[in-house]
Amino acid sequence: MSIAPSPVTASVCNPKCAGTNGAQFDFAVSMTIVVRETAGLGGNIDSIDLFSARNGAVYSTLNLNPSQIAQFAGTNHVAASGSLSVPLSLLYSTPDGGKERTTAVFVRFTDDKGNAFTQSVTVNVL
Repeated sequence: MSIAPSPVTASVCNPKCAGTNGAQFDFAVSMTIVVRETAGLGGNIDSIDLFSARNGAVYSTLNLNPSQIAQFAGTNHVAASGSLSVPLSLLYSTPDGGKERTTAVFVRFTDDKGNAFTQSVTVNVL
């Protein structure tokens, strides 16, 4: 699994960015989670979980299920020896107003033989 671009850089929303529920956010960031299948078996991404922290304290989580992943990527299935790119655009604010944050990304994958595993990566958002 990898994240692009590298590094991930947030933009300041001025004026604030409006979320779908009417909430206002200070920053916007776009990234793509790329899942590569290397064992020669296809499989499905069961979930993507993001945990965002600033100054060591987790303040935000995002949990995507298979249908949400398919909305972003067109499918949640990764072909044998293939890859799937899941583009995400996120709006956020931090408790202290700072832009930088660390996001831990966990991807749960089940291959076509029923073997399940979780891969993780940490992303520093600048």
